[in-house]
Amino acid sequence: MNFTNIEIWERAFIDLWSIPHFFFGFAGVYLLQKIGFKKNEAFIITVIAILWEFVEVFVKIEEALTNRFVDVLLTISALFILIILQKKGFKRINKLLKWSLIIFIAVSVFGWAAFLIRVL
Repeated sequence: MNFTNIEIWERAFIDLWSIPHFFFGFAGVYLLQKIGFKKNEAFIITVIAILWEFVEVFVKIEEALTNRFVDVLLTISALFILIILQKKGFKRINKLLKWSLIIFIAVSVFGWAAFLIRVL
């Protein structure tokens, strides 16, 4: 499989960019907690996810409207999963959040590298 192939990065609903959008829901909460936000203020991540989609439109990143919608839904889904895990007393939340940050960064870097390889 060629990971620089635009067809796996740009699809109508879910594509490889969906991975960092999902993990942003976890990683964003982790980062917010590290700078002093409380757990109940995690909704800010949803606002950031929505604003990011507007940034993509502004800088002319083209993707299907359905994909933009799914990107935000994935971030919100991660937040709900995190809330459920916290309510159930999941003991390894910090480990999950740290790994989510690593996955978010790794796939994002890989995605941008694939993009640059395609356009250069």
